[in-house]
Amino acid sequence: MKLRIYNIQLLPLNFAKTGEAGEFRYIELFKHFNDSVTRSIKQKRLVTDAKPLINDSYFAALNCEKHVYKRMKDRHTFIVGRFIKFHQAGEVEDLYTKATLFKAQEGQDAVANRKEFLYIFDPVSHWFGIEEQNGRLPNQRAVKSSLEQYLQPVAEKFFPDYTLTVNLVSREEELNSILERAVGFTKIEIDITFKNGPTQDEVLQDMAANSLHRLKISASSDRGSHMPRVPETLEGFVKNAPQYGQASITYLEKNEKGGTNLARYESESNPQTISARERNDEDPMSFYGRMVIKIKDLARRIGHLPEVNNVPAK
Repeated sequence: MKLRIYNIQLLPLNFAKTGEAGEFRYIELFKHFNDSVTRSIKQKRLVTDAKPLINDSYFAALNCEKHVYKRMKDRHTFIVGRFIKFHQAGEVEDLYTKATLFKAQEGQDAVANRKEFLYIFDPVSHWFGIEEQNGRLPNQRAVKSSLEQYLQPVAEKFFPDYTLTVNLVSREEELNSILERAVGFTKIEIDITFKNGPTQDEVLQDMAANSLHRLKISASSDRGSHMPRVPETLEGFVKNAPQYGQASITYLEKNEKGGTNLARYESESNPQTISARERNDEDPMSFYGRMVIKIKDLARRIGHLPEVNNVPAK
């Protein structure tokens, strides 16, 4: 199983007056989310409430549930659920004769090409991992938009002192590689938020202290010129983009002929993923629990969670 990672945050609207959301609120967020999905299923509104995709396809949430995985002395609470992608097929016709083979009756939702995608949510890191299924999962932006569509109304209703943000977690090493080898920059675009939780990063601390929930920056050089490096005023924002937002960078790199080529980096094209295989001797929930530990291990490794003396999951 290979999971694509998203960061779901409940950020205080007033950082000076409201504390961090904490594990309990994230669990409650998904409990209320599940209640809304249950109502959608009972009222047969899955298609209506789904996120429309291209080519008459849809992406909809199914039910989720809370589980606890015990490993040695530790208890790991997590959420397991599914999304479904499908094509709406109100009418099916013969390829050759065009004769109608099937037509949905009133009140029916006939679908085709049904694919389910399991997800695991860790309320400690508030990271959401959804299986990619070898490219069958909708693109990064579509999944992000779907999560916002489903979770935003729930957050506004039950957690009025917080605002919900969702961002893809992208690979830091890819961005760092570009920053090291680039010989110039022509355009830098950043869209980030602050972190829900303690941090030593001065940029994130300042954003949180000032309740700056979203910062969008677009910096560019005019024709024929370039920035020789990332300006110091932008450097901290750029380096936080993989975990707490997104970045798009147009840069110059040396080519084999001694000249330079113009290249482009998009954080959305470099999603952070976690992979593992289910063992023959473990049940599904134990496997999912092991994936939760891997999520936490990665979050600690890149500085999103504080380090602890736990043995990493294998």
